[in-house]
Amino acid sequence: MLVRRGLLIMAAAAISASAVADDLNAARQMMSGGLASLALSSAATIQVDGWDTVGGVKIPLRVSTAVKFGGTAEVPRTYFEQLVFKNGLLTHRLAGDGVRLWSYDVAKMQYSSSLYDGVDDAMPNARQRLFTLATRWSPNEGDMSVRLFAQAFSVPGQIPNPNRWNPWISTANVSVVGETIDCSATSPTASRLVYYLSRPTFKWQLDEIRYISQRPTKNGMDETQWSARIWVDAVPPDASWQFLAPEGARPRAVVGGIGR
Repeated sequence: MLVRRGLLIMAAAAISASAVADDLNAARQMMSGGLASLALSSAATIQVDGWDTVGGVKIPLRVSTAVKFGGTAEVPRTYFEQLVFKNGLLTHRLAGDGVRLWSYDVAKMQYSSSLYDGVDDAMPNARQRLFTLATRWSPNEGDMSVRLFAQAFSVPGQIPNPNRWNPWISTANVSVVGETIDCSATSPTASRLVYYLSRPTFKWQLDEIRYISQRPTKNGMDETQWSARIWVDAVPPDASWQFLAPEGARPRAVVGGIGR
């Protein structure tokens, strides 16, 4: 079981949308502070660890998503990398090298690429283009991390608007309990997402996110469960931010602007 600060990640049968109050406005104020603290950083990493249980088989899951900011004052650059592992094997990779975002599907041995910034000069709204592409190309396992970074970093130097934040589970009822934001839903599947924040100074800080969903099947119950840790001003030591197509890999789409 996942237990933290007295909160239990409950089984789906115990999740009831009517059991929690809708504290969305209070949650938005807390998350705005947490995202603002994240937005002021020069780099960040979200690491998701958990598992999928399908047909009684437990499949370990790990997703590492990192972003860092570099370049010069005249030509700033945003670098991005996401690695998705299932059962210990790499299944998908996104790499933003400062100019292009690359998406690689390991099983299909196919890659796509699109420009999000200028080769020689910085382009306006480069970060927005990067996160639009990353949201489009990231698999389901990496979606939460990409969307959280997009909320924090899309507009350089701008504090996220508190009225625009919504929980990753769009159908959830929201309850604020102390320093946690509890989001529970019964549709489209029974699921629960809990944001853990802290206030080491007078500002909110987002520390961890935990998730569980359960889906009835003919033979029982499939389940997805993970926890995500957020590190500020830190990136994985092996992040390369570059993509070199493996031997035998085939291009699916390589375009100048936003592609698909």
